[in-house]
Amino acid sequence: TPEKDFLQLQSPEEIKICDPACGSGHMLVYAFELLYSIYEEEGYESSQIPQKILENNLYGIEIDSRAAQLSAFALTMKARDKDKRFFSRPVQPNICVLENIHFDKGELKAYMDAVGRNMINDEIYDTLFQFEEANNFGSLIRPKATDVSGVLKKLKDKDFSNDIFLSKVDENVLKALTFADYLISKYHIAITNPPYMGNRSLNPRLK
Repeated sequence: TPEKDFLQLQSPEEIKICDPACGSGHMLVYAFELLYSIYEEEGYESSQIPQKILENNLYGIEIDSRAAQLSAFALTMKARDKDKRFFSRPVQPNICVLENIHFDKGELKAYMDAVGRNMINDEIYDTLFQFEEANNFGSLIRPKATDVSGVLKKLKDKDFSNDIFLSKVDENVLKALTFADYLISKYHIAITNPPYMGNRSLNPRLK
């Protein structure tokens, strides 16, 4: 009988590739080239392909903001090389820079009262506190929440611009949930360079 145990996709736009420690983007740039060829073979217009790749296919996670900037720049220039009008398109590479986020339980309680207690369940509440050492653990963090996309979308619609205190808490909540969304998401392919740091250089928490 014909083999049926393989990934079935309707279009290349469904392919999700993640580099969980993307550095300056070498793996993602190479993946861009492969994806571009796949889109071409599927008959997509060449001017549409770079935007579709950056919007749908490539995701990077990093703890070094400078490396992440280089990664985003490399992908942007690769897209510009393929599409001379790319700079006029409102597209940003999906590169997530994890950073430490600390919440005081009191400020988070005030925020939850403002948005509605039912908005943030126990799993999401616990997840918000998982990024206090984000720049140490990086993509090793496993969020306790299994889905934050719906809550994230609803919270983005909230407006705290007139409340200096809650606006900062809101900013950090949105950041933490965005980080979680990247880490929770399922990818068809995860590829990265192995860590260069030896065990002797690892701090006790990272070990």
